[in-house]
Amino acid sequence: MTDLASKTALRRHALARRDLIEPAEAHAAAEEIVGRALEIVGKLAPAGAVVSAYWPIRSEISTRPLLEALAQAGYRIALPVMTAAAKPLHFRLWAPGSGGPTPSTSRARAAGSRGSTTWRSRCCPGSRGWCR
Repeated sequence: MTDLASKTALRRHALARRDLIEPAEAHAAAEEIVGRALEIVGKLAPAGAVVSAYWPIRSEISTRPLLEALAQAGYRIALPVMTAAAKPLHFRLWAPGSGGPTPSTSRARAAGSRGSTTWRSRCCPGSRGWCR
């Protein structure tokens, strides 16, 4: 088996196992992460700093409670956006209530659209699309 085939098989196996997690268990885990992550981030970065996380898809553990808690604690949140395959990620500022990235908003940003939603229109100031 090639490395690529092995990686694909491992990914498929991991996704299948993750899909078996009950919703209540996933929700409890997401809430538990909040306290731990706030403590760690508080030691590493002052309030007002930009903190990056991912927006959950499929059966990934939800980061939404953490994103909201970080924003409430005064951090600025940046979410990664894929603009094209095999290209560097770009990061966009996010705020509670502004929705999250979707394939359509990511494609619109990649195409240069200046869409009207809050999430799409917020880029990290002075960073040419990159948050630092």
